[in-house]
Amino acid sequence: MDFKEEEERLVEECLNYIRHMCALLKGMQSLKPELAALVQDIHKLSWKVSSQQRKRQETVWNLHLRKPKVSGTPQRKNITRMLQHSSVETEGSSTSLQNDVERCLSESGKAVQDSEAILLKMESALNEMTSGSLFHTSDVK
Repeated sequence: MDFKEEEERLVEECLNYIRHMCALLKGMQSLKPELAALVQDIHKLSWKVSSQQRKRQETVWNLHLRKPKVSGTPQRKNITRMLQHSSVETEGSSTSLQNDVERCLSESGKAVQDSEAILLKMESALNEMTSGSLFHTSDVK
């Protein structure tokens, strides 16, 4: 499994976990007002992660679209001009892609940190609720 596939699998796993937690918390919102705010934060983070994934895919698609295409049999002069132009274009695309990837990775890292902080808060709130007499775990299916 290469890095991209592993990253996509990890992002999908995180999204599934967040969706699962959202579903659990939606039913429990009436118990504590803070949970409503946490659920909203989770939805925002979920959207942010999927947005980053979408931007990353668009960057890959755009890179494929920018690849120079040589068709037919143009004159030697035109081939030289096309090769020079595509060389400059490829350099720009490569730098642009690298910058886009670094920015996306940085932003997705921040989103993961944000989601981890919120999940810790949720776990703490859930532990507090389960240790108290607010609800019984036998009620949860």
